[in-house]
Amino acid sequence: RESGTILTIENHYKLAESLGIHGVFATDKTLQAQFLRNTMGPEAMIGMLVSTATQAYHLESADIDYAAVDNRETGLDILSDLRGKSNMYPIVLCGDFGIEDLPAIVADGFSGICTGKTAFESKDPAEYISNMLSTLSKQ
Repeated sequence: RESGTILTIENHYKLAESLGIHGVFATDKTLQAQFLRNTMGPEAMIGMLVSTATQAYHLESADIDYAAVDNRETGLDILSDLRGKSNMYPIVLCGDFGIEDLPAIVADGFSGICTGKTAFESKDPAEYISNMLSTLSKQ
Protein backbone atom coordinates (compact mmCIF):
# COMPACT_ATOMS: atom_id res chain seq x y z
CA ARG A 1 0.00 0.00 0.00
CA GLU A 2 2.88 2.38 0.66
CA SER A 3 3.99 2.16 -2.97
CA GLY A 4 0.69 3.45 -4.31
CA THR A 5 -0.04 0.27 -6.23
CA ILE A 6 -3.17 -1.84 -6.27
CA LEU A 7 -2.68 -5.47 -5.36
CA THR A 8 -5.18 -8.10 -6.39
CA ILE A 9 -5.03 -11.85 -6.29
CA GLU A 10 -6.17 -14.11 -9.08
CA ASN A 11 -9.49 -15.88 -8.35
CA HIS A 12 -8.98 -16.48 -4.61
CA TYR A 13 -11.40 -13.92 -3.21
CA LYS A 14 -11.46 -15.48 0.28
CA LEU A 15 -7.67 -15.26 0.48
CA ALA A 16 -7.80 -11.66 -0.75
CA GLU A 17 -10.18 -10.82 2.08
CA SER A 18 -8.17 -12.65 4.73
CA LEU A 19 -4.91 -10.98 3.62
CA GLY A 20 -6.53 -7.56 3.43
CA ILE A 21 -5.42 -6.89 -0.14
CA HIS A 22 -7.34 -4.67 -2.52
CA GLY A 23 -9.34 -7.24 -4.43
CA VAL A 24 -9.54 -10.06 -6.90
CA PHE A 25 -8.82 -10.52 -10.60
CA ALA A 26 -11.23 -13.17 -11.87
CA THR A 27 -9.86 -15.33 -14.66
CA ASP A 28 -12.02 -18.28 -13.60
CA LYS A 29 -15.16 -18.07 -15.75
CA THR A 30 -17.25 -19.62 -12.96
CA LEU A 31 -16.73 -16.53 -10.79
CA GLN A 32 -19.47 -14.00 -11.45
CA ALA A 33 -18.83 -10.27 -11.07
CA GLN A 34 -21.96 -9.60 -9.02
CA PHE A 35 -21.15 -12.48 -6.64
CA LEU A 36 -17.67 -11.07 -6.09
CA ARG A 37 -19.02 -7.55 -5.49
CA ASN A 38 -21.66 -8.81 -3.05
CA THR A 39 -19.13 -11.00 -1.22
CA MET A 40 -16.22 -8.57 -1.06
CA GLY A 41 -18.12 -5.31 -0.71
CA PRO A 42 -18.13 -1.94 -2.44
CA GLU A 43 -14.51 -1.03 -1.66
CA ALA A 44 -12.96 -4.17 -3.19
CA MET A 45 -11.19 -3.96 -6.54
CA ILE A 46 -12.89 -6.38 -8.95
CA GLY A 47 -11.35 -7.19 -12.32
CA MET A 48 -12.67 -9.65 -14.87
CA LEU A 49 -10.86 -11.35 -17.73
CA VAL A 50 -12.74 -10.98 -21.02
CA SER A 51 -12.12 -12.41 -24.45
CA THR A 52 -14.82 -10.68 -26.51
CA ALA A 53 -16.37 -7.24 -26.82
CA THR A 54 -19.75 -8.78 -25.99
CA GLN A 55 -18.42 -10.03 -22.65
CA ALA A 56 -16.90 -6.63 -21.92
CA TYR A 57 -20.10 -4.81 -22.86
CA HIS A 58 -22.29 -7.05 -20.67
CA LEU A 59 -20.03 -6.41 -17.68
CA GLU A 60 -20.78 -2.69 -17.84
CA SER A 61 -23.69 -3.08 -15.42
CA ALA A 62 -21.84 -5.54 -13.16
CA ASP A 63 -20.05 -2.95 -11.00
CA ILE A 64 -16.54 -4.07 -11.87
CA ASP A 65 -13.48 -1.86 -11.67
CA TYR A 66 -11.70 -3.06 -14.80
CA ALA A 67 -11.75 -5.66 -17.54
CA ALA A 68 -8.56 -7.32 -18.69
CA VAL A 69 -7.49 -9.06 -21.87
CA ASP A 70 -4.57 -11.44 -22.11
CA ASN A 71 -3.92 -11.03 -25.82
CA ARG A 72 -3.01 -7.72 -27.44
CA GLU A 73 -4.75 -8.44 -30.76
CA THR A 74 -7.95 -9.54 -29.03
CA GLY A 75 -7.74 -6.47 -26.85
CA LEU A 76 -7.39 -4.18 -29.85
CA ASP A 77 -10.47 -5.79 -31.41
CA ILE A 78 -12.42 -5.29 -28.17
CA LEU A 79 -11.32 -1.66 -27.89
CA SER A 80 -12.33 -1.06 -31.51
CA ASP A 81 -15.74 -2.69 -31.00
CA LEU A 82 -16.43 -0.72 -27.81
CA ARG A 83 -15.29 2.65 -29.17
CA GLY A 84 -18.25 5.00 -28.99
CA LYS A 85 -20.23 2.82 -26.60
CA SER A 86 -20.79 3.86 -23.00
CA ASN A 87 -18.18 1.50 -21.55
CA MET A 88 -17.22 3.19 -18.28
CA TYR A 89 -14.47 1.01 -16.88
CA PRO A 90 -10.81 0.66 -17.86
CA ILE A 91 -9.58 -2.13 -20.11
CA VAL A 92 -6.09 -3.30 -19.29
CA LEU A 93 -3.66 -5.61 -21.05
CA CYS A 94 -2.24 -8.55 -19.10
CA GLY A 95 1.28 -9.82 -19.55
CA ASP A 96 4.86 -9.37 -18.48
CA PHE A 97 5.78 -5.96 -19.80
CA GLY A 98 8.76 -3.76 -19.32
CA ILE A 99 8.59 -0.03 -18.74
CA GLU A 100 9.66 0.49 -22.35
CA ASP A 101 6.46 -1.26 -23.53
CA LEU A 102 4.07 1.09 -21.74
CA PRO A 103 3.91 4.01 -24.22
CA ALA A 104 2.85 1.69 -27.07
CA ILE A 105 0.27 -0.07 -24.87
CA VAL A 106 -1.30 3.24 -23.88
CA ALA A 107 -1.12 4.49 -27.48
CA ASP A 108 -3.09 1.40 -28.50
CA GLY A 109 -5.91 2.60 -26.22
CA PHE A 110 -5.46 0.39 -23.17
CA SER A 111 -6.01 2.06 -19.80
CA GLY A 112 -3.07 0.28 -18.25
CA ILE A 113 -1.53 -3.09 -17.60
CA CYS A 114 -1.96 -6.06 -15.34
CA THR A 115 1.46 -7.52 -14.68
CA GLY A 116 3.36 -9.47 -12.12
CA LYS A 117 6.45 -11.48 -12.93
CA THR A 118 8.56 -8.73 -14.46
CA ALA A 119 7.82 -6.33 -11.62
CA PHE A 120 8.08 -8.76 -8.74
CA GLU A 121 11.28 -10.38 -9.96
CA SER A 122 13.02 -7.04 -10.33
CA LYS A 123 15.74 -5.96 -7.91
CA ASP A 124 13.37 -3.53 -6.16
CA PRO A 125 9.70 -4.29 -6.99
CA ALA A 126 8.34 -1.16 -5.25
CA GLU A 127 10.70 1.09 -7.21
CA TYR A 128 10.01 -0.75 -10.46
CA ILE A 129 6.24 -0.38 -9.99
CA SER A 130 6.67 3.27 -9.02
CA ASN A 131 8.59 3.83 -12.27
CA MET A 132 5.86 2.03 -14.22
CA LEU A 133 3.19 4.22 -12.63
CA SER A 134 5.21 7.33 -13.36
CA THR A 135 5.59 6.30 -17.00
CA LEU A 136 1.87 5.53 -17.31
CA SER A 137 0.90 8.88 -15.79
CA LYS A 138 2.94 10.69 -18.45
CA GLN A 139 1.06 9.01 -21.29
